[in-house]
Amino acid sequence: MWLRECTSDVLTALSAGVLGMAGIGASWLWVRPIVLTLLLVGLAIAVASIAYERTRHRPTLTQLTIQNTHLIRQVEDLSNRVTAHTVRLIDIVNILLRELATSVNIYSNDTRLSVYRHRDNSLYLVGRVSPNVDYARVGRDSYPDTQGFIGRLWRGVGTPTVVTMPASRADWEETQVRSYGFTDVDARGLRMQTRAMTGIKLQLHDHGEAFGVLCIECDRPRSTVRAGTINSVVEATEFKTLTSILHFAVMGMTEAEAREGLTQGR
Repeated sequence: MWLRECTSDVLTALSAGVLGMAGIGASWLWVRPIVLTLLLVGLAIAVASIAYERTRHRPTLTQLTIQNTHLIRQVEDLSNRVTAHTVRLIDIVNILLRELATSVNIYSNDTRLSVYRHRDNSLYLVGRVSPNVDYARVGRDSYPDTQGFIGRLWRGVGTPTVVTMPASRADWEETQVRSYGFTDVDARGLRMQTRAMTGIKLQLHDHGEAFGVLCIECDRPRSTVRAGTINSVVEATEFKTLTSILHFAVMGMTEAEAREGLTQGR
């Protein structure tokens, strides 16, 4: 190991020594063949030192470029695999959400179901279904855990089972600002004018740590969202399966990965 690391230095020193002897020989009037021989040997050792250094310790720019390109391709491949995996997980969540909604008779054009994971004071979307294409579309995909109805569900303080909203758009937006922590701009940007909402904080079992929120919204006040709706949802077998998938399979999904998965899955 030591010899391999120091070979270049040894060759450089030998080259300097031989060339120095050639210089001394010329000043001491050595015969020309000896001086020329020393010069040639010194130059040969110097060239050998440079070649060794290049081949063993200093990759060429071309080699570095090839290695860098290979690494970039590996990173891109891994990123694509993560995205594909995330898309599949979100597809599974949406299938379970759809089956859940169908089993309790709330899969309707006026209704949508959304699931949010919680991490770092944020609730971010990992699944959404509705037969209404506009309602199923993903707009804003994350919220502070202090904002909106889902923020109230997450905090779990004084949240009624069902919340109703005004019919007037102006009054509705004012309610979002006054009661749910939205700005005027945020409220105007909300696509679905929800008239009735229900939901639940998600945890694997009664004493388990909460990890997300299920929110059910309807654009009519007395349709799919009623006082007993959330109880029917919680009692459904599909809800238990959904909760398990969200807890175990989606646990490591970051907000950025979820956003990319939702975008790719549209």
